[in-house]
Amino acid sequence: MTNPNSSRTMTIFCLALFALAPVFSPSLRAQNPVAQAEAPPSATPSSATQTSPRLADHPATPAAPASLSPLAQAQLLFRQEDYGAAITQYQAAIQATPADAATAHAGLARVYLAQLKMPEALASASEAVKLSPALSAGHTALADIYFRQGKIADAEREYLIPIRSGVADARAYYGLSEIARFTSSTKRAKRMIDKAYALDPADMQIFHEWVETLDLAERAKVLRQRLASAQPDSANDRDSMKFISDVFDAEAKQPNHACHLVNKAPTVITLERLMLNPTQFRGFALIAKVNGASSKLLLDTGATGIVVSSKIAEKAGVHRVADRPIGGIGDKGAADGYIAYADSIKVGDLEFQGCFIDVIDKKRSIGEDGLIGADVFQSFLVDIDFPDEKLKLSDLPVPPGQDPAEAAVETSLNPVLSLHDRYVAPEMKDYERIFRSGHDLLINTYVNTTTPRLFLIDTGSYDNLLSTNVAREYTRVHTDEDSIIKGVSGRVKNVYVADKVKIAFAHFMQDNEDVTAFDLTGISNDSGVEVSGLLGFSLLWLLDITIDYRDGLMNFTHDPNRLR
Repeated sequence: MTNPNSSRTMTIFCLALFALAPVFSPSLRAQNPVAQAEAPPSATPSSATQTSPRLADHPATPAAPASLSPLAQAQLLFRQEDYGAAITQYQAAIQATPADAATAHAGLARVYLAQLKMPEALASASEAVKLSPALSAGHTALADIYFRQGKIADAEREYLIPIRSGVADARAYYGLSEIARFTSSTKRAKRMIDKAYALDPADMQIFHEWVETLDLAERAKVLRQRLASAQPDSANDRDSMKFISDVFDAEAKQPNHACHLVNKAPTVITLERLMLNPTQFRGFALIAKVNGASSKLLLDTGATGIVVSSKIAEKAGVHRVADRPIGGIGDKGAADGYIAYADSIKVGDLEFQGCFIDVIDKKRSIGEDGLIGADVFQSFLVDIDFPDEKLKLSDLPVPPGQDPAEAAVETSLNPVLSLHDRYVAPEMKDYERIFRSGHDLLINTYVNTTTPRLFLIDTGSYDNLLSTNVAREYTRVHTDEDSIIKGVSGRVKNVYVADKVKIAFAHFMQDNEDVTAFDLTGISNDSGVEVSGLLGFSLLWLLDITIDYRDGLMNFTHDPNRLR
């Protein structure tokens, strides 16, 4: 395989997006299918959990009295995201009450993990397990850390320890639900998150994930209930809940408020080239009409939904709903933006009606009219045929015993979680099992044929990219003053180049010299797992890529004779 960009001095566009506004974006987890993890009939709740099955039944949590123990104060401060004070109280608990030391170390691990202080988090969780091997909180804290590091099999093993020992630990069920969703087994994920929520509805991460499984009307109702309660949630969490409930209320007031695909039928749509210069192109786009206004939107597997420039939004006359900053690659901070309601969105022969889109301020250019995430078409089998410059949409395979009408995921740009477990049709047995974190498509990728790492499949990034930390593990890295990395959040300040690495995924391997590297923490934070690199357009344009969003499957084929 060759790179179409032969010049080292270049501007690399990298348009992976992540929401910075207060919204619920599930941090889907994991890698290996979840083992059967139903609690045995004799399982008992851990001492740190509660048993209220519904939010409406859960009593409001009173304000913390001054008489709380250091451990209880630390736990409350952690929930309120006062991490510095929480660390102080956990350390005080370790010194004051030896019996609480293991629990306090587990709590410290979660605080350090929230701050992305990975060595400290791992040391604290390991100490908790060492002090009390039977303590479920130590194992779940250790599992959370393993997951963030991308050690998913290790994370699953730790989550299962309390469950298999008969302890119904809410955090263990939460972790298993995340793993199940990440591997496209949302029916199992729903079962796990319902158990977690029944045990501890006050845990905000559990609450967020549970809310995502409700229909839109129920979500708004539950969010308003939580806001009206005396739960000691952080200011960020309360802002998040208020934002989402306001958006749902605004949607309900629209005449055609249920975002849906009017005419779901197999179709073929022509891809349009987006040029860097007269001889080089940086990506492929789709012609989309938003309320009749024509736009050319970059087809981006690293984005979600539809994002348009404010110029296109004004031309289309969309209805502004709420401000929402839009973040991505770059060091200038989030771009100003807002959520808008579009009556109609037409792409080829398809039409969506009554859907939300994101609008980005004209001061922060994204290089074209906007972006369209490939996940917009997730109710189809999505074939991005780069060599033939076509987007081909066909019906997903129907699992045995299932009605064809139920086989597809929601035909919506803002769907409710569709419940199913991964199905691999006979004709797809050779497809790669990928992992989904929201809209992100992650695949096991080998750097210099070592332990697999998770890479983001991102047609919005022009070139392959590496995390700086990963690049330093395998090759010499030095400052790169020639390449300019630009994204939605502006230019990246600190850019490096890795001398030479082999990148392998699926059944392909490519030798790469002078690979651009920079800090990918923002993308990792958005995905909830360590993202070690991006597979960009300069590689992917050589392939015919087929995506089954429902089952987390992808196929890659390469025929050099088909390239134009």
